[in-house]
Amino acid sequence: MWGRFPPEARAHGINKLEWYNEKFGAETVKGFEPRLRAAFAKAGIAGTYTLDGNVGPTFDGHRLATYAGSLEPPESGALAVKQNDFMEAMFERYFIKSLAPCEKDVMLDAARAASLDVDKCAEILSSAEFTLETEDEMRAYARGINGVPHFIISNGSKRLQFGGAQPPEVFIDAFEELLGETLD
Repeated sequence: MWGRFPPEARAHGINKLEWYNEKFGAETVKGFEPRLRAAFAKAGIAGTYTLDGNVGPTFDGHRLATYAGSLEPPESGALAVKQNDFMEAMFERYFIKSLAPCEKDVMLDAARAASLDVDKCAEILSSAEFTLETEDEMRAYARGINGVPHFIISNGSKRLQFGGAQPPEVFIDAFEELLGETLD
């Protein structure tokens, strides 16, 4: 059942804690909540991480993220602001508000929070638009990913990746490694 949700999870998800216990093992999951609560607090993220709520397939959310990214194609690696805003809104709803990322209303609320065209997002969710692009992106990045968020940082010749909540020091170390210099 790794990475595959039962068909009934598509619209409203399934219990997050039960799914995580099955996917990662109950002993591993016991450490998730305190570790992530501490990471959220240290990073100054408003709200408290929780294992409450449901989890489900995120493919449609990735389709909306692909749409948001297409609105302002990044220039040479620059951040796609609308895409980032949408993903932050989705993360808040999932990790803090215990809302299932597969629910249409949750995705449209995140789109609204990111100032996306909600009608266009609803149209995308009821069509096959952005399906192929998203499938290609997900296939390209899926190898070795077992936690979210998942980060891939590259300098063009070397690529580092890591998943799950990470302290700022992990990012600093990654940037220093890729730049070949110490950041002050």
